Amino acid sequence: MSTVGYVGADVPVELITAAGLNPLRLTGKPGGDSAPGDRYLGRGVDPVARSILTRILAGDYGPLEAIVVSRDCEASLRLFYALRELHRVEPALGLPPVRLVDVLHLPHHTTTRYVHAKIAQLREWLGRWRPIGDDDLAAAITAHDTLRRSLGRLAARRRANRLSGTRFLEVVAATTAVPVTEAIALVEHALDDPGEAEGTRLFLTGSSHDTPGVYET
Repeated sequence: MSTVGYVGADVPVELITAAGLNPLRLTGKPGGDSAPGDRYLGRGVDPVARSILTRILAGDYGPLEAIVVSRDCEASLRLFYALRELHRVEPALGLPPVRLVDVLHLPHHTTTRYVHAKIAQLREWLGRWRPIGDDDLAAAITAHDTLRRSLGRLAARRRANRLSGTRFLEVVAATTAVPVTEAIALVEHALDDPGEAEGTRLFLTGSSHDTPGVYET
């Protein structure tokens, strides 16, 4: 199964799955070298975006058919612009095509129409790999909703101190790197573990984390 990388919280991964592709969430590498990303984005952009660009250029994510970026923040938008220009002017880099999806969250009918049009355009664009029929999309939505419900059950176990936050984040991260059917199986396996979390509970807040590294320290 070919892989499409995605960046941002608003990417409709169901469309990627419905096109017969594997959605892979692209994550940064804290503490890693980001010099190539710094060169193209500048150090004023969030470190995670610079790290992701560096890792894309290095091929860290493996072969990618395409990259979809959501406009969830300024750093994601800057990353999209950089990838689009590099794909256009430096073909020797071998970067995949990149697409921006702009999902707004304003409570207006005009916003709904705008977002619907943008999602329809993304559906058509992804259809170059495999046309997305209504049945394909419905099946993908059902699968991803099943995954979300399973993750909700796992989160309930964490709140009940039957699962550590470190283990929960580890499972969540793993589900973003495999096809949805495998992701569901991963979560169900974690739910089958009858163990309880050990140690003193500690609440952490602040920026989101792609890996449990901070939790583990």
